[in-house]
Amino acid sequence: MRLLSKVFEKNELKYLGKFYLNTLIIRALALMMVFLAFYFLSIGFNLFQIGLLISAQGIGSLLFEIPTGAIADLFGRKKSVILGHLSQAIVILCIYFTTNFYFVLILFFLIGVTETLMSGAYEAWIIDNLKYKKKNNLIKEYFIKRTSIGNLGWIIAGLVGALLVKLFGLNIIWLATCLALVLAVIPLIITKEHRIKNKTKIKESILSQSKKAIKFSIKHHIMKILFICLFIVIVWSTFAGPSIVWQPFLKELGISEYIYGFVFTIMGVAGILSPFLIKPLGRLIKKESRQLAILRIFTILILLSVLFINNYIIAAIILALTLFIGQMFWPIHAHFMQKQIPSKIRATTTSIESMIISLAYIIVFPLVGFIADTIGLRLTISLSGIILIPAIILYWRLNK
Repeated sequence: MRLLSKVFEKNELKYLGKFYLNTLIIRALALMMVFLAFYFLSIGFNLFQIGLLISAQGIGSLLFEIPTGAIADLFGRKKSVILGHLSQAIVILCIYFTTNFYFVLILFFLIGVTETLMSGAYEAWIIDNLKYKKKNNLIKEYFIKRTSIGNLGWIIAGLVGALLVKLFGLNIIWLATCLALVLAVIPLIITKEHRIKNKTKIKESILSQSKKAIKFSIKHHIMKILFICLFIVIVWSTFAGPSIVWQPFLKELGISEYIYGFVFTIMGVAGILSPFLIKPLGRLIKKESRQLAILRIFTILILLSVLFINNYIIAAIILALTLFIGQMFWPIHAHFMQKQIPSKIRATTTSIESMIISLAYIIVFPLVGFIADTIGLRLTISLSGIILIPAIILYWRLNK
């Protein structure tokens, strides 16, 4: 208990514990996110095809983000999130039974659709619960601890994934991910939701809610800049993220699929520690926009070293360092953005953020696969940092 009191703020577990448990369960067992590229390469897909799958997921998200966000704002974030978990579990289970590219493409589109039921509603549910209980001081703590707890889940996922893949093969990742989504619903079912109910007509309400969120996002100066920077960062992450380029690069350097599970565990350890550096960074650099810029400058410098790496152990360390910085970046970004958004349109506006991410995936992932197949994985990763330069400039110039 004394250790918990040092790690968590007063009443933090009371109001956020069940959400933390939900995050931990999904990260610990959702092996799809750990071995995705390895699996599809093993069944004969190329990087371009893998990019198309993630692009299809993005299209599903893009088409449904704002409507489902508006529905969550109007009729309940809790119902939306639980439905999203269960429907996504069913879709992912279907992937276990097929290796047909076109069928898998449709299923990834449906994954994107089910994701929209959770994306904006989840954070809106948490933040408005805290505001209802007058616990605004826990909002930033949530973003920090969620990142660390999520990385604790990655540690478990790496170890569990290495064991399961060694014993049963890569196909087991779909069963494990399905189980994770079902189990993660349990703590959410017993969690209350506090929201402002709206009794206007459904069709008019969804349209009105969507218009309000879009208008707010376009006219609000900081939100507009944050969304532009978000798009740039997501485009970069498709070139240098672990899912599509790093996994085949490590395989090219000689790593085995199950050993990658241990690499993921190392990344999880780094990710647990990194969010706790956010507060010291905040004391050193007051403006959150400047913090975001500096973190991405370090990212560029680290990625350039990939040009000279020929050992998968060193490459794994570089990947861990990149994700270490990313785990500091995202809580700061999320907190900075959520401070700008009014409560009544929080889920809908957050869904616009998810829609921007989906748009980046749609455009860029197939392109990344094609470029990686053409110029090689090493150059694709090491030169990707150039993409971040416009975002760094915008973050640095962004006034409070």
